[in-house]
Amino acid sequence: MPPELSVVIPTHDRRDLLRACLYSFEHQSASPEMFEVVVVIDGSADGTVEMLSAYVPPFGVSVLEQAQAGAAAARNAGAEAANGRVLLFVDDDMAASRSLVAAHLAAQGSNEAIAGVGVIHRQIPRGADRFAQLRAEASREHYEHLLARPLTHLDCYGGNFSVSRSLFNEVDGFSVDLPMLNDYELAYRLHEAGARFVFVPDAEVTEERRDDWREIVADRERRGRIAVDLYRRDAAIVAQTELGGNEYLRRPWLFVRLLCLALRVPPAALVRVGFLLPRRSWARTWFTFVFSYAFWRGVVAVMGFRALWVVFARRRRSNAEEDA
Repeated sequence: MPPELSVVIPTHDRRDLLRACLYSFEHQSASPEMFEVVVVIDGSADGTVEMLSAYVPPFGVSVLEQAQAGAAAARNAGAEAANGRVLLFVDDDMAASRSLVAAHLAAQGSNEAIAGVGVIHRQIPRGADRFAQLRAEASREHYEHLLARPLTHLDCYGGNFSVSRSLFNEVDGFSVDLPMLNDYELAYRLHEAGARFVFVPDAEVTEERRDDWREIVADRERRGRIAVDLYRRDAAIVAQTELGGNEYLRRPWLFVRLLCLALRVPPAALVRVGFLLPRRSWARTWFTFVFSYAFWRGVVAVMGFRALWVVFARRRRSNAEEDA
């Protein structure tokens, strides 16, 4: 009898992290017969193949190898090889809680149109910089908010996310031509296909995050560039995001951002200001601004500065209509 759920794990040159991830699935509250693990090796050359060849877990495991093509292609390959009715996507640097599999199976039930979103705890190293600390704090608060409001496709991500295999195949899986935000783009297509997004608070994983402020800023700039690609595919994809005018900054900060972008202020200079602020609350507000600024630097790099005025004018019109 095939398993109910297939855990799909793409991996690239992370042998030790992958080993820890797999060990965490040995202690699931769900019976080993209820799930399988499909590991897709995306061009690794660090001994991952040898480690897996000697690994004998209590659950079924399949190992696929492919030339390096990215996580999206690896996830699609794993989904195609999976036997379970439900697909659970987990990253290779995540350690699963005991209840992970059982919680996702309970959330999925017999409904083929559920997209289950679990909790990702960010484990940052001792001595992490202030920006990284505040990002981890914001992540914790995000999950607290999910307990109090309905989910949308904007809350979905590629790790700790479950969906029926039939619905995943219906929307043709992850887009392999997007180097980033392919999980967000998939979530949008699932939304369009009628999926209902459900928060699964008992489905927890812990992810080791060692990125510092430089990597956080660079990641946000890349996301800004890719968001433009999504906009050009279909403007509706980004309608509810920053690029679509759905800002989370207050109006005075929008003017500050415009000014900084016009002056081409280096993000490093803004980050250093945040490190010097004496109050944590001030630093948090400032780094929220820097987080947005980095994203829009990426947008401007692709679309030019004029794009900001278009979005800003759209937001002002929207505010005026609401006030009327």
